[in-house]
Amino acid sequence: MKKKVIFGVIGVFLAMTAVLAVIHQMTRTEEVEGAVLVEFAGQSVAVQIEDMPLSAVKGTVINGKGDKREIDAQGILLADVLTLAGVENMPESGVLVTAADEYSVEVTADELAEEDKVYLLQEETPRLLVFGDNSEKRNVKNVARITVQ
Repeated sequence: MKKKVIFGVIGVFLAMTAVLAVIHQMTRTEEVEGAVLVEFAGQSVAVQIEDMPLSAVKGTVINGKGDKREIDAQGILLADVLTLAGVENMPESGVLVTAADEYSVEVTADELAEEDKVYLLQEETPRLLVFGDNSEKRNVKNVARITVQ
């Protein structure tokens, strides 16, 4: 009798896990390969990575432990990505940057307006880089979506 209850509970947990996995997959925004989706004003625009005018990005980032890491990469200002997508006015509330695994971070409007502060780096996949952070929590890899708030 005890084994039946245990197997029953395990079965219920497995069924719940399967249902939640299906719901999660249905609610995720579809990725566009080779592009970053920019969502604003009720529309979603795919900005092709190959169309982005990249330039040299150099600087130093410091993690939460105080360790410094030199950056020497190709990238584009995040504000310029918004402009390429057709965003006419920079958002007053900032943007939400989301990775393919749904990890999200906020970038404020003040940070977007600051020169040489927030970049989308082109590596194997797009990566958000915010100079001046004392934590790398906003160092989002595999950026899939930018949502104007």
